[in-house]
Amino acid sequence: MPKTDKPLNNLLVSCLSNQKSPTSLRNFLLDLLTPTELNMFEKRLAAAKMLVAGLSYREIKEKLQIQNNTISSVSYRLATSRTGELKKTVKNLKFEASQNHRSTKIKGPKKVGVPAKKHLPFSFGEIQ
Repeated sequence: MPKTDKPLNNLLVSCLSNQKSPTSLRNFLLDLLTPTELNMFEKRLAAAKMLVAGLSYREIKEKLQIQNNTISSVSYRLATSRTGELKKTVKNLKFEASQNHRSTKIKGPKKVGVPAKKHLPFSFGEIQ
């Protein structure tokens, strides 16, 4: 496993935590990531939520249209977490997909909404 570069890690955490609103965080992510990177980030987060909720790899693969190795990677990260923050965070998230599927909202202690270029083919309400 690659060693984390502490100054770069601190830079990332600082940039994310300095965003003052859900809108500024969304805009920061849209500026930083390509549509594909953002979509995969969203799908990994959704996969973590689904794994914690007890869905099978097959169900997750069908709903998110991702490969088993991606699901396995997320499952491994949940199981080997150094802090438990990922599991705790996704366990408390509530997902909603808008009726027209133009955006996906993630509700938690801090609300963050990120519009998706590719729309997930289901409602996150189905996995709560």
